[in-house]
Amino acid sequence: MERRNLFSWNIVLAAYAQNGHLAECNAGFSRIPEWNVVSWTVMMVAYTQRGNVQGAKETFDQMPERNVVSWTTMISLYAQSGHFEDAKRMFSLIPECTVVSWTVIFQAHVTNGQIDSAKAVFDEMPERNVVAWTAMVSAYSNLHRPEDSLAWLSRMPQWNVVTCNSDARDSTTWTAMMGAYAHHGQWEQSKALFDGMPRRAVEPWNNLISVYGQCGYLQDAIEAFHKIPHRDHDAWNALIAALARDGHAADAIHLSRAMALEGYALDGESFTAILTACCHSGNIGRGIREFGSIVDHGLSPIGSHYCRMIDLLGRAGELGKAEDLIAAMPFPPCDVAWGTLLGACKVSPDVERGMRAAGQALELDGQRSGPYIMLSNLYTREA
Repeated sequence: MERRNLFSWNIVLAAYAQNGHLAECNAGFSRIPEWNVVSWTVMMVAYTQRGNVQGAKETFDQMPERNVVSWTTMISLYAQSGHFEDAKRMFSLIPECTVVSWTVIFQAHVTNGQIDSAKAVFDEMPERNVVAWTAMVSAYSNLHRPEDSLAWLSRMPQWNVVTCNSDARDSTTWTAMMGAYAHHGQWEQSKALFDGMPRRAVEPWNNLISVYGQCGYLQDAIEAFHKIPHRDHDAWNALIAALARDGHAADAIHLSRAMALEGYALDGESFTAILTACCHSGNIGRGIREFGSIVDHGLSPIGSHYCRMIDLLGRAGELGKAEDLIAAMPFPPCDVAWGTLLGACKVSPDVERGMRAAGQALELDGQRSGPYIMLSNLYTREA
């Protein structure tokens, strides 16, 4: 191009950012004669693609002006990287909210397991899209509360419309419904729903793999994986998770290597499944190596990775190292992390450490009965 305008530069930066080429994106950004809010936001996206929270925040802080996309991108990155409190703080400061902004912070509450506060955010939303409704259905499904999941689905305006028009059915909603049935142990209904879909995008196939894995039908999950017309990143992750859940650690790790060779970069979900496999197999050495390799893939460990490592160390009786890992977390530990340590203290009786873990878990969520029960069991076992 003889003459490049700002629009052209931003297109090039966006291409680099979306493909994870952070160095090239930085180099291109430095060559632009004059930046606008789009240029800065694209740089934030580039850091976001690599899970680099610090780089994205530094870019955000340097922006001479910010739009709602910039704010929402930063909130989303905080949420995805496990910085839940920072995501909430950022949302409270946003000058203008769109339905996307509301949906991002709502999903952050859901992902963090804060279902009651997620419902409060949902109720406060001035406008709700199909993403928010579907996230609510999925949240209750993932919490093994299928009755609530199905109840929310029945209230969903889009679902009431699409059930009358088979050509317009939303595959994401179908997928959430499949999950609700599966968590309720209604495997046949979940499979029947899949079979009855007028069109099958890749998401229902991926969910079918997950459903098979949850129900212990590993061979069926493998067969479904091979039947998918066009496998995507999530399909690989779904099968890795199914293998991990069934205790096939070596196969799960081998599949993750095959996934990388096929050109799909491992992401946070991939490593959650891999570390889960290490937990189920009790392979502490492999778990430590895999945890350490997360940064080698340009990622930062998130909350679920730390929780899996705490679980792994706890199962191995390394309670001191597990507690040290919690203390070393780069963001405030959630109640799940402390609850995992408390559970480990029951297996390898340690009342003093268990009391500390229970206290921290209850401070974060005093409404849960689990820590009280586990601590009582710990005292009973020690007696």
